[in-house]
Amino acid sequence: MVKKTFIRLMLVAAILTIPVLLVLGAMTNSVQTAPTADWWSGATDSGRDNALLWAREVEDLLEGASVFTGFLDFDEISTPASPSANVGRLYIADNAGTTTLYFRDNNDVSSSCIAGSGSVGGNDTYMQYNNASSLGGIAGIIYDDTNMEFQDDIGLAFGTTADWLINYDESVDDQLLFITANTAAGALTDPMYEIIVGAAVTANQEIFGVSYGTQASNTSVLSIDTEGDLIIAGNLVADLTLSSGETITNIVSSEIAFTGDGGENLIFDMDAGTNAVGLKSTTGVDELALGTVDDLTGVGTIVLDAASCSITSTADATDEDFTISQAGGVNASLVLSSAGTPADALQISTSAGGMDLTVAGAASGEDMDLLSNRAINLTSTEATADAIVFDASDGSGGIIFKAGAGISCNSGTDTFGGYLKVVADDAEPHVITAAESGTILTNAGSNGADAWTLPSAITGMHYTFVVMADQEMRITVASGDALNKSGTVAVAAGDYYHANLIGEMLEIVAVDNTNWIVVAETGTWTDSSP
Repeated sequence: MVKKTFIRLMLVAAILTIPVLLVLGAMTNSVQTAPTADWWSGATDSGRDNALLWAREVEDLLEGASVFTGFLDFDEISTPASPSANVGRLYIADNAGTTTLYFRDNNDVSSSCIAGSGSVGGNDTYMQYNNASSLGGIAGIIYDDTNMEFQDDIGLAFGTTADWLINYDESVDDQLLFITANTAAGALTDPMYEIIVGAAVTANQEIFGVSYGTQASNTSVLSIDTEGDLIIAGNLVADLTLSSGETITNIVSSEIAFTGDGGENLIFDMDAGTNAVGLKSTTGVDELALGTVDDLTGVGTIVLDAASCSITSTADATDEDFTISQAGGVNASLVLSSAGTPADALQISTSAGGMDLTVAGAASGEDMDLLSNRAINLTSTEATADAIVFDASDGSGGIIFKAGAGISCNSGTDTFGGYLKVVADDAEPHVITAAESGTILTNAGSNGADAWTLPSAITGMHYTFVVMADQEMRITVASGDALNKSGTVAVAAGDYYHANLIGEMLEIVAVDNTNWIVVAETGTWTDSSP
């Protein structure tokens, strides 16, 4: 408002003090001819009166109190000097061949008073621009009262030298393009195209995404969140090359191959069998080195291929044990088995140190069983008297050797000694078993005549009988067998051979599957019938 008032005052002052060619028409108090040169100098009263009247009419026009239906003519001049502070100056000057009204302020700035008021360029909706001080229309950029539209193949440039362009390429590929001829950013770690969001963005917020559909309803196909997670809805159809040159490929259906920059690969076959994942290599890899990884957990069955293979732990310090165990305290077993056919189909060996086999179970049946369809050979190369030791250390424990064809030493010079015979006291009638072969049987504690009935003879069985109570100890044979002494005594089934004095002893042996022979006897033993 201040500037407008000053303009008006300057215009009045110019009219009052500067002789100009003035043509006025149709004013309330019309002036038909320009006043003489002395109207403004105060030479005559009528000049002053006319000038003041004229000035008031001009002021009324500027204030809008009356209507001006005529026109003012100004001569073109050169750009005048700037006015003093808080003053504005109007003048007419040439602008590229066009007479133009200017306003000049006290800061040496001249502004066209008709800028923007000329005819617009181009058609309706065209974007306007300064085209050599005139308005020009851009046909490719329009505003349709809803959208600012960049039409086909019009580029939106960024940078002083148009370093980057955004362009809808209708003419070739019908696609939106982000284009640059640049080949590098400030550093290798500076992306050439980057999206930056606030520093305090919400955890797991997706910050870049590609979807199809509408703003209200769409399906995401790819997104990246603030943790750097890449979420892909579809399939990854290209190979992955990692930072150090290794690749992950899926060339063969159901197989995922990891290939090192040296060419070796390891392949996971996801269809190796029912509920099975295969592990193989096409480049000769035949070893899986776990390094510092010591535990494999949650593994069911591990099936190795037909080639020779091994599981190896190389210790380099004390107590670095390699343990294969079944740790669950349930009815489950640790099974080492072999379906191989050579003589050494299953081997357990040490190249140094000893071997301990320990059975901690104490319940019935929790024994250590060695069963072989062929010979069991126990061999020791140690040159000591206790090279092989069988030890039933419990006071009630025993050792039983059973053999269908007898037990023998390897040669006549070998000895078998240092053992204690089993002595069994029985005060009651006793049915002798084959397992008691080699046992010394007594009647200690007996208070009457009792029978000791032999089992059916099997070649090699032998028993010793000792009277330890002054009661008859009667030895009888099984049906079909006989007991013979030097051809003079023949105890048949139903008879018995007996003695009744403490210290009397009888030793017999089965020489075949029918005949028992007396090999030793002390005291008086008599054949009797019941």
